[in-house]
Amino acid sequence: MTKKQDSLQDIRNEMQALYDKASCHDGGWAISNSALKDFIKRLDVLIAPPKGATFIVDGSKVTVNNAGELVDYMHSTSLTQAADDKAYMLDVADRTRLQSGIELRTDSAEAFVNDLVKFKMVQVAL
Repeated sequence: MTKKQDSLQDIRNEMQALYDKASCHDGGWAISNSALKDFIKRLDVLIAPPKGATFIVDGSKVTVNNAGELVDYMHSTSLTQAADDKAYMLDVADRTRLQSGIELRTDSAEAFVNDLVKFKMVQVAL
């Protein structure tokens, strides 16, 4: 699959999860407003992180203008010996794959951050 197809599949899976959590009331389906707002916010970040987006990283809120700034922040606050942000992303991806089997993309800061959000390793502050 292409990256675009992967992203669309991810969105489809998120929508399916929301549908699965929906409850039936008086013949209609109801999805909680908070679940829907959370999904829309994460979808917005997957499409294009807004300037000044706030993320929650290890319990701390950080506001950044782009994915590269978030990766730089995470790298600067980590205990890793990685020489640069690219090496940091590769290190995190390797450890994540070993510990949980999750594959994080490291081809760009945007893809890396999108995967962190997708797998709920980093949260978008609502």
